Amino acid sequence: MFLSWDTIYSVNIEEFNNQHKKLFAIINNIYELKNNPNRDSLIKAIKELDDYSDYHLKKEEEVFEKYDYPEKENHKMFHNNYRKKIALFKERIENEEDLVKLIKEISIFLRNWWLNHIQNIDHQYTDYLNKKGLY
Repeated sequence: MFLSWDTIYSVNIEEFNNQHKKLFAIINNIYELKNNPNRDSLIKAIKELDDYSDYHLKKEEEVFEKYDYPEKENHKMFHNNYRKKIALFKERIENEEDLVKLIKEISIFLRNWWLNHIQNIDHQYTDYLNKKGLY
């Protein structure tokens, strides 16, 4: 498996942990496309990733607003940079000749971005939101 959930990734908020697990599964599905590269399948998988990651990021942002998380603007900046990168990948899929190479590039970016984001950025909100009663 390309990306496996581990308790070290837990942000101690069940809803967000479950969403992160779903994102890991989507990323694993994208990575597996390298074994049978197909442009239509990749477009569909990236759309699923884009839709679900946007859903997740918006959920976090709603919670930040509701509980007045002091680092919300900085955190949103990371989310917006991610959204821009995914948009660039979506554009590249249409014209990329070497799909295997692109699938690997996308997969590595996603793994690195999500692991770094969860462990270094998301973990910053855990104590604050737990003190507000979110688990």
